[in-house]
Amino acid sequence: MNKIMISIGLLSSLNCQPDCTKYELPEKAHWNHLADNIQDMKEWMVEDMNQGIIDSAYAEYYIQWLDEAEDLTIYLYNTNTNK
Repeated sequence: MNKIMISIGLLSSLNCQPDCTKYELPEKAHWNHLADNIQDMKEWMVEDMNQGIIDSAYAEYYIQWLDEAEDLTIYLYNTNTNK
C-alpha cells in the first residue's frame, strides 16, 4: 500500500514546476493525447472483434464513429494550433 501511495505522489509531482506551481501542458499536447486515445480505442475494438468479444457489426459501427472522431480531432487540431 505504501508503495502505491509513494508512486502516486511521485507521478503527481511530475506536472509541477520547481516552485510547486502546476505545469499546464501545451494545447498541442492535449490534442495529441486525444488523437492517441481515439487510436487506442480503435485498436481495442478491432482486437475485441477479432477475438469474438463483440459482434462484428457493432465493432464496425463503433470503428466508423471513432474514425469520424479522429478526423474531427485532426481537423480541430489543425484549425486551433495553426494560428
